Amino acid sequence: MIPIEDLALLRINEAIKELSSHIRIAKRTNPIIIVADNIDLTIISSDNPISNLKTPNWGTGIPQDIFFFILYNIPLYNNLVVLLGISNKQNLINQSVKVFMSEQFDNQIEKLRIKAIELLNKSDSDEQLENWRIDFLGRRGKISLILREIPELEISERKEAGVKANNLKKSLQESFEVKKETIKTSSTVNSVNYFDVTLPARELPKGSYHPTTQIVREISDAFYNMGFQIIDGPEVEQDIYNFQKLNIPIHHPARDMWNSLWIDKISAQGETPLLLRTHTSPMQIRILEKNTPPIRVLVPGKAYRYEATDATHEWQFYQIEGLVIDKNISFANLKGTLEEFAQRIFGKTRKSRFRCDFFPFVEPGAEMSIDCFKCNGNGCKVCRESGWIEILGAGMVHPEVLKGAGYDPNIYSGFAFGMGAERIAMLKHGIDDIRNFYLNDLRFLKQFIH
Repeated sequence: MIPIEDLALLRINEAIKELSSHIRIAKRTNPIIIVADNIDLTIISSDNPISNLKTPNWGTGIPQDIFFFILYNIPLYNNLVVLLGISNKQNLINQSVKVFMSEQFDNQIEKLRIKAIELLNKSDSDEQLENWRIDFLGRRGKISLILREIPELEISERKEAGVKANNLKKSLQESFEVKKETIKTSSTVNSVNYFDVTLPARELPKGSYHPTTQIVREISDAFYNMGFQIIDGPEVEQDIYNFQKLNIPIHHPARDMWNSLWIDKISAQGETPLLLRTHTSPMQIRILEKNTPPIRVLVPGKAYRYEATDATHEWQFYQIEGLVIDKNISFANLKGTLEEFAQRIFGKTRKSRFRCDFFPFVEPGAEMSIDCFKCNGNGCKVCRESGWIEILGAGMVHPEVLKGAGYDPNIYSGFAFGMGAERIAMLKHGIDDIRNFYLNDLRFLKQFIH
C-alpha cells in the first residue's frame, strides 16, 4: 500500500512530465484538479456516485466526498490506467488507496500481442523487420516496459503477470525468427527467378593483347597495306645465317656489336654453330635462298642479346626486319617506303631525316629519325633538345650479301631496315622504361586495353 499523499504527488509529478505537451495544471486550495486536452477525463464526486459508473469492482469503503480522478489513456507508467485519489479532508490524508492494475495489465498484454503481430505481418523488408524488433523486443521496447511494471502489482499477482509477459516475449521472438527466415527466402527466390529483360547486359571482363603484340601488329598492318608479306623465322639460329652470310665473318670485330647467347653444342670442327638469334636479319638470307625477286617481306620476331638490363636495354626484345629485292631498287625507294611507314604510325604531319650509319650487311647504311611529336622539332626532354627522334636503322643491301645468296648485284638491288618494336611503342605511348613490357604488372598492362 502506498500512502495517498505520496501517491498523489508522485502521479501528478509524472503526469506533468509525461503530458507536458498537452496538459494544463490548475491549482486550487483543495482538491488539485488536472485539466487535460484531448483526453477522456471523468470526475467522480459525491454528486456522481461510483455506483453509477461502469468501472471495475474496486471494492467498498471509498468515501463519496473524496474527489476521484480516473484518467483514461494517459501515458503514465507505460499506458496503464491508474486510479488517483485526492481528498479535501485532512483526516483522510493518511488513508491508503489502492492502485487497481491487474485487469488493465492483462488487457495491455493482449492488446500489445495483437498490435505486434499486426505490424510484424506488414514488415516485408530487413529494415522494417529490424525496426519492429527494436520497438517490441529491444532493451527499451514495449515488452521491457511491461516487465518494469510488474513490481507495481500486488505480490500475489506478480508471478502470474511475469509468466504472461515472458510468454508474450517468447512468442514474439519466435514469430520474429519465422518472419526473418521468410523474408530471406523470399529475397533469394526473387533474386534467382526474377529477370528483367530491359536491363543492359553485364559487361564481361575484357582481355587484350600485350602492348608489344599490339605495336607489332600495327607495324605489320602498315607494311602489309604497302604490299609486304609477313614472315616468321626460327629463334635458335645457325652462325652462318646470323653472321657469316650477312657479311660478318668468324672472328671479325663487327661481331662485337652483338653480345650473343650461344647454345651449348660443339660441332665436329670444334665450333658452337647454334645461338639465340641476335637480330631478325638472318631471315634475309633464308628468304633470298628460297625465293626469286621481286621480294617484299617483313619479319617480326624475338631477338636475344647478352647485355645488362636498364631503362633502354633488355636481354630479350622484339625486332622487325624488312627486305625489298628487285631490279632498279634505289635509296629513293627506301626513303619513300619508310616515310610512309612513319606517317602511318606517328601521324601524317611527321617529317623524316636520314643520316649515315654503319651496319655490316648494308651499304650505304643510314639511321632514320622523325621530328619530335612532343615538341614538333623545337627541342624537349623526349628528343634531348635535338628536335629529332631516331626510330630505326636501314640501308641498301650489301653486294656481298646478294652474292652470297646467289644474286648478281649488277642486276638486282634492294634495301633492308630493322627496328625495335618496344622502342616504337615507347616513343608512341610515352613509356620511359623498356622493362615495363616484361614485368607483367597489371597496372601497366591495363592501360593498353582497347
